[in-house]
Amino acid sequence: MVYEDADIKQLKEKIRELDVTIKQLGTAVNEAMKELGSIHKQKKEVKQRFRTMVDEKRKILESYKKLKSDLKACYASRGALIKQLKAVEKEMEYPKGGISIDAIKERIKNIEWTIHTSILKPSEERRLFLESKKLEEVAALIEKRDSIITCIKAQDEKIKSIEEELDVIENTLRSINEEISKLKDEYEKLKNDSDEKHKNCTQLREGLNRAEAERILLQSKLTTLIERVKRAMDDVAKQREEEFKKRAIAEARQKLLQGKKLTFQELKLLLENDDDFKL
Repeated sequence: MVYEDADIKQLKEKIRELDVTIKQLGTAVNEAMKELGSIHKQKKEVKQRFRTMVDEKRKILESYKKLKSDLKACYASRGALIKQLKAVEKEMEYPKGGISIDAIKERIKNIEWTIHTSILKPSEERRLFLESKKLEEVAALIEKRDSIITCIKAQDEKIKSIEEELDVIENTLRSINEEISKLKDEYEKLKNDSDEKHKNCTQLREGLNRAEAERILLQSKLTTLIERVKRAMDDVAKQREEEFKKRAIAEARQKLLQGKKLTFQELKLLLENDDDFKL
């Protein structure tokens, strides 16, 4: 009995210790789950930001490619204009000097005035007429040249504007790429943290399950042992009761033989349990 009482005490102590462990592990699991949930939320937010940045980069790249195409077209157009300019300048054999278009037009007007207002020899009139035609051709070439130069300048301005815009876009893309790289690093770190927390959470759950299973086993052992002790105590109590009863009957018989007066209980015991006195 002393051994069994010690066993019961030891089992109860182990169960109390397990109750503390189970409570601590339960709290730890809840905390780990909260932290894991927080990390998952952060991962989701980072992933969404990453997708937004990638989508923004895609749109900017589309604009960048279009500007590159426009720039290429501008250079091609400028190249064609340069060829036209060279061809026109090659045709411009007259005048050799830097005579302006206004001076040439003034000369043409003077020639026309002279032809219409003066009496000229046929040869002189023909010479002036041919000179006028030649000057008109030169004027047309100069105007064409000036128009081409204007177009070239316009292309230069457009090229400059596109190149400046491309520079801005390239800077923007560099910033976006840096941000995307940071988001990748941040996501990778969160993923590692998540894996570590998940592993820790799994270990804590396993520990909790083991502790709960051990408690159930110990509780079962304790219940069995308590029932066994109770049965043993009941048996001892019954044995003691029988021994007491036997002694009481013997004492009552002895009193009766000695002619002493019996109590009601003593008489009742003799009548119920002693064959010599049963009615």
